[in-house]
Amino acid sequence: MTNIGIREIVGLSVFIAAGCQDHTPPPPRASVPPVGMYNDEVRVVPGKPLPPPEMPHYQPPFTDEPLITQVPPEQAVFVDAYAQVGRPRISLFVNRSLEGQIIPTNAGGRVAGVQNTRETDGAIKMESTRGRVDQWGRPIDERTDRFETQGPARVTDRTEVYLAPGQYDEVAAKRVDYDAIENILTDWLAAGGKVSMISAKLSEAQIKDLQKGRRNVLNELSKDNQVDVLIQVQAHATRQTERGLEVRLVAEAINTQGGESIGRAVVDLPPPLEKRAINEYTRFLARKLMYDMSRTWSNPAPAPRTGASQAPPTTQP
Repeated sequence: MTNIGIREIVGLSVFIAAGCQDHTPPPPRASVPPVGMYNDEVRVVPGKPLPPPEMPHYQPPFTDEPLITQVPPEQAVFVDAYAQVGRPRISLFVNRSLEGQIIPTNAGGRVAGVQNTRETDGAIKMESTRGRVDQWGRPIDERTDRFETQGPARVTDRTEVYLAPGQYDEVAAKRVDYDAIENILTDWLAAGGKVSMISAKLSEAQIKDLQKGRRNVLNELSKDNQVDVLIQVQAHATRQTERGLEVRLVAEAINTQGGESIGRAVVDLPPPLEKRAINEYTRFLARKLMYDMSRTWSNPAPAPRTGASQAPPTTQP
């Protein structure tokens, strides 16, 4: 390459470089605002207030217990058998005393104790220990009786099943809610209105006779109140504990005509005798009575004995 060519290339490069330069002047310097220029208080105009929310209805702090609506397993069969025998009218009564009795049926009377009698012509020596147990099963109030003779002798020993008056707290006995037991058990047996449960109108004398277990009340219930079946419940004191009195509920369903027993149930009601416990244990009584009465109504009546007149049945299929 010649010197002339080199000069032309260099000149062209200088020209191009000079033509690409930016000659725009720089932006003007911004002035800094003085101190306190923007310190004026900003006033916010409040908007229109919203309407107050709708106040809910006042609900008192009730703590309702749940209603017991679970149907007993025996109810369906019981209601069916009840309808097949002509829907007899049933009356339930709970004795208002721990010392009452249930009307004895043709099958036997009330069992309140066990009695043993022994006789001997020779010498005899006996020793018996009596007492009670507390709620943990520990023996308390033990007493040992000894008897010895050369004979002859007749020895009678009786064991009471229930506590006698004076062996339990009388104040606790007065707290037994017989009305609650009667009402709740009636609700169970009514089966949601499918069973006719009636309240018999009894005089004070009839109530006393009923609580003493006198059979004449059965005829009066049948004639005066058209009651076909009487369910009688008796509470017995069985144990005195630190939490209260334990009672045994004994129930029996009896035909008012003829006095036959068609159902029985027994349950121990532990203390404290509150509504929850009454609901639970009367439910068992109702289930057992439903079971027995259903079987009695479903089975044919026994054949009459030879030479004996058969009483007309209370209910007919």
